[in-house]
Amino acid sequence: MRSEKYIIEKFVKGPYGYSYVATPIIEEIIKIKSNYQEIKVVKTPFGKTLVLDGIIQLTEYDEQLYHEALVKPSYKKTFRNILILGGGDGGAARELIKINPDTHITIVDIDPMVTEIIEKYLPEVPKGIFTRKNVKLINSDAWKYVENTHEKYDYILVDLTDIREEDNQVNRFYQKKFMNLLSKILKKDGRIVYFLGLYPVDINIIEKFLKDAEMAYKHYKIYGRYIPSFGGIWTYITLSNKPIKLKRVNGVIDLTHNISKAKIKI
Repeated sequence: MRSEKYIIEKFVKGPYGYSYVATPIIEEIIKIKSNYQEIKVVKTPFGKTLVLDGIIQLTEYDEQLYHEALVKPSYKKTFRNILILGGGDGGAARELIKINPDTHITIVDIDPMVTEIIEKYLPEVPKGIFTRKNVKLINSDAWKYVENTHEKYDYILVDLTDIREEDNQVNRFYQKKFMNLLSKILKKDGRIVYFLGLYPVDINIIEKFLKDAEMAYKHYKIYGRYIPSFGGIWTYITLSNKPIKLKRVNGVIDLTHNISKAKIKI
């Protein structure tokens, strides 16, 4: 069926008001309501597009750009036990397996419906990743899993939905209390990667997160990559208690100096 509607995403309020990105919907493929969120797959100028609660999560055109930037710059070849919080689309796990097929990966995503929809309508994203013996998918709340697990991880990727400006349950994962919980299951030389939003549009959110991160971890690196369907430079941060050196990945730029040396008051 045809549609003239748009996906309209509102970003945080800046000095000149709110910023919006409108993406045309060419065709609605499926729209359902799970126990946790509204899930849609639509066709846009970026190809098939996954939308959760009205926010673009990935597109056929450039999801690889996003997942590569999440996985590769901070990855070390010694990492063997990896945790992905969120990531029910399988894209991050797919990129990890490309680097090391023997890596043990645990994916914790609360909504099994996301994986079902992806496997049916966007199978080119996971590429069969969930059938691998060394990839385990657990449908659970990420907070509860982190609180209760006895595992220790080399690498933790926080691939949850975006921080929301309003009071939203997802925001708890981007605060100091949760970062401290993660430190308890991170190996001594391990690393954690978050994504933080658009730079410089979401600078308020990025700086607020950084304020908590500096109290929880000794070292960090901030970097970005241009993701067309996200509307600009998407920002990531790596946290560790050991010094961090980012790997060179095409299109990834180091933003650590830009952000940490020019903080705005929260």
